[in-house]
Amino acid sequence: MCGRRWLTTIAALAVSATCTADTWDKPQFRVEGVTAFLSGTVAHEQLASLRAASADLSTVVLNSAGGDAVVAISMAREIRRRGLTTYVGRHSQCVSACTLIFQGGAVRAVHPSAFLAYHTPKVVGPDGPSERVLARTRANFRALYLELGMPESTVREFWHSHVMMFYSAHELLRRNIATVITDLDLKSPDCAFSC
Repeated sequence: MCGRRWLTTIAALAVSATCTADTWDKPQFRVEGVTAFLSGTVAHEQLASLRAASADLSTVVLNSAGGDAVVAISMAREIRRRGLTTYVGRHSQCVSACTLIFQGGAVRAVHPSAFLAYHTPKVVGPDGPSERVLARTRANFRALYLELGMPESTVREFWHSHVMMFYSAHELLRRNIATVITDLDLKSPDCAFSC
């Protein structure tokens, strides 16, 4: 039931859009029917929009280079609580904090050309983080990945790396990061709000 529902939803709403550089980072969240489209930098306003979305929402389509990790953790928990599907479409990316949101999906679908990248969390600020803040942030990230079903071996692999870890769609499936690979020509609207 759930798998067929997300596929029908995404197929019905798939659109092709080209995003200009000036709108890429802009946090965007739009709901069409039972599907939400999140793109740009992960930020508080997207979390508020997700929480306000209809109970009929079934899928969150992601295309983001990351953003606020605290917001991403809250979004992942909200998505999991609601039993939603997360999807990274054709030629779309989900990087850094976005991967936390993706991991929240009860069904986690990717197109074979999707781009997902993981890294050990970093805390940035004008004076840099205190060791205590950095340790707490990293512990929260790690606990959430494990809570949402990511295998310990995968978390350990990118946790101890000092570079971005990239996984193919098939590797994402093998590692239980993704639960479905779809080769349908579905395209996330990169910036369907203002392009």
